[in-house]
Amino acid sequence: MSNGICDPVQISGCITVDGSNDDTLNKIRKCLGQPPTHASREIAGDNLITSLTTTSLRTVNIVGIGYPGEILTGTRVPVPNTDKYFGDANAGDWMGGGQPNLQTIANTPITLARLWGCNAGAGRDGARLVWDFARTVNAPTEAPTGLIYFDPETCLCLQTGSRWQHANPTDPNPPARINAPKPYTKTPAMDSLVLGSPNGDFVVPVSDVIAVSISPSDLDPFPAVFGPFPPVSVTGDEARSLVTVGQFIAPHKSRAIPLALITGTLTVTFRNHGGEEERSFRIYNNVLLGDATMTDLHYYYFADLASIVPVGVG
Repeated sequence: MSNGICDPVQISGCITVDGSNDDTLNKIRKCLGQPPTHASREIAGDNLITSLTTTSLRTVNIVGIGYPGEILTGTRVPVPNTDKYFGDANAGDWMGGGQPNLQTIANTPITLARLWGCNAGAGRDGARLVWDFARTVNAPTEAPTGLIYFDPETCLCLQTGSRWQHANPTDPNPPARINAPKPYTKTPAMDSLVLGSPNGDFVVPVSDVIAVSISPSDLDPFPAVFGPFPPVSVTGDEARSLVTVGQFIAPHKSRAIPLALITGTLTVTFRNHGGEEERSFRIYNNVLLGDATMTDLHYYYFADLASIVPVGVG
C-alpha cells in the first residue's frame, strides 16, 4: 500500500548491496535478508557472478545511493576513486573489457539487470547509464527515474509517479530521456510555512521570513546533471519571494528515507515568538527537501526549483 510518497516494490534475483557503514543502507540490508555486500564496483560484479553460479534466478540487482546517471558502489558520498560508482561519466572504466567480471556476466544468460539507486535512470545521463550497462552485461537493464526509499513498513519503496528507464543491449542508441518526477503533485498557494517541532507542527507566515540560503555540497567528481547549482544567500523581499516557490505549506510526514545524495542544504531564518529562528533542510538530488526535526521526517519540494536550478536538464 502506498504511504503517499512512494509505492512498495519487490526485489528478487541475485542482489548485491552497497556495504557502506550507513544507517539507511544497514536497514535495507537487514530487510532484504542480508544479501552480499560490496565495497567497490569490482566486488559488486564478483558478488553477482557468485550468486549466478549458485541459483537458477537470472535477474541481477545492484542497490546503492543513486544520482541521475550514477549509482554508488561502496561509499555514501562521492569520492574521486572511480571504482566507487557506476556512471555514464566513468563508463570507459567498466565498459569494453575494463571490468572483466562484467564480461563474465555478459557470457552468463541473464534476463534483466536493475540498478536500484535514487534517480539513477533520470535525464540524459540516466538513459546513457542503462544503455551502457545493458551493452556491457548483454542483458536488458533498468534504473528508476524517481527516488528509491527505505520504508520501515515495506523495505524498498519507489517514488509515486516514477518510471523505470529501460535499455536493451541491441539498441543502436540510448533510450529517450525521462526526467525525474516531482515528489508531489499538489501545489497549494504558498502564504506560509508549516514546520515540524517536538511540540507539533506550527505555521510561519511568509511575511516572517527574514533570510534564505542554499549551500551546495561538493559533489566532485560527479557532474552537475541538473545544471549549475550556485550558492544562494538572500534577505528581505528576495528571501520571501524565493521561499514562496516552495511546497512548504503541505509537508509530507514519512519515516521513509531516500537513497539519494545530499546535494546541498537550504536554510530559512524567520521571526518566531519575538526572536529569530533558523531551520535547515537537506536537499536530496536537487528535487526533495527533508527536515529531520521530528521522528517522522517532514518532506517538501520546490514547486519551481527550476527558478534556481534547471531541474532535469542533464
